[in-house]
Amino acid sequence: WNIYDLITELMFAMTVAFWISAYITMGSLPDLERKYWHYLDPQLLAEGLFCIGTVMAYMKLLLLIQINYILGPMQVSLGKMTVDFSRFFVIFTIVIGSFTAGLCRLYDYYDGMKQIDPETNSESEQESSFVGPLSTFDLLFWGLFCMSSQDASNVVIENLPSENGELESINTHDFTQAVGYSLFGVYTVLNVVVLLNMLIAAMSNSFTAVTENVDVE
Repeated sequence: WNIYDLITELMFAMTVAFWISAYITMGSLPDLERKYWHYLDPQLLAEGLFCIGTVMAYMKLLLLIQINYILGPMQVSLGKMTVDFSRFFVIFTIVIGSFTAGLCRLYDYYDGMKQIDPETNSESEQESSFVGPLSTFDLLFWGLFCMSSQDASNVVIENLPSENGELESINTHDFTQAVGYSLFGVYTVLNVVVLLNMLIAAMSNSFTAVTENVDVE
């Protein structure tokens, strides 16, 4: 908790420092609307650090319930669960990193492609889900919480010129799309079904161990 307190106080100290910096520079800069501010504007930095410090300060209330006979074991087990989560995080990082590397390499060629249906003139565009490392990681991460698009693995190819020069011919890369769907499905089963349940089981064991030794803890 000493290190925790030090970090919390550091957040508030840096907040005050950036507030002072923002106040000093306010007179020398034009009065711009907030949307024009630089992303490293002292006021924005101060607000972000103050937000983090506030959360950490309120979380310090967990220390008060540690001596409670009913709530104390839950607080102690919460600390022990962080060890379980760190082990899970190592495995999760390897898994999501491997799928990110493979899927973004598979889909990067199709980035920005648009296809127009010659019959209905409807336009479909390649989703940006798997076309880059960051977008792929973002989709796979939120896929843990079932917040990913079902059409993320679709492959969209722009219209090919026909014999008369018009863009009417439509090509499909079915094998590439099948590989994408298969890998996304394997990732979902591996992470959502296997790894998350393994994490829940490990945390349950930690809580059980604490409650069985509640007097010692």
